[in-house]
Amino acid sequence: MKKKKKKNENPYNEKSNYGKLFSAWRKARVMTRSAMLEVAKGLGMSETAASATVTVMLSPRKDESCSRGADCLGNISAKGHVYYADKLNCKKGEPQKFRLRYRSKVLAPKTRKAKEELKPVKTKATAKATAKVGTVEA
Repeated sequence: MKKKKKKNENPYNEKSNYGKLFSAWRKARVMTRSAMLEVAKGLGMSETAASATVTVMLSPRKDESCSRGADCLGNISAKGHVYYADKLNCKKGEPQKFRLRYRSKVLAPKTRKAKEELKPVKTKATAKATAKVGTVEA
């Protein structure tokens, strides 16, 4: 029997870094990017891995009016169909704060497009290319 998901539960695997970081965000409700980075580094992530993880988690937005034509569901790794990061107004000089919000209606999850198989194309090798392959420089 499949376990029924509770409303507003962690959409990530609880044992993963995403799951642990999401739990910290859910508990705090409002966090800055730098605070999330500190939590991620505390989990043993490198600076690069922590930055990438936080970027993915903060990428989902409420609606389609995201900057630069981005998808409101955010990065393909994010569970943006379940939650989004609400950018809160902040005073000049203060760090940007993000509030964790759950979608009232869960959207269809974002999926990768299937890759198209390309047919191999045979090309004729030129005499110059064939000559370079056959020679060995000393």
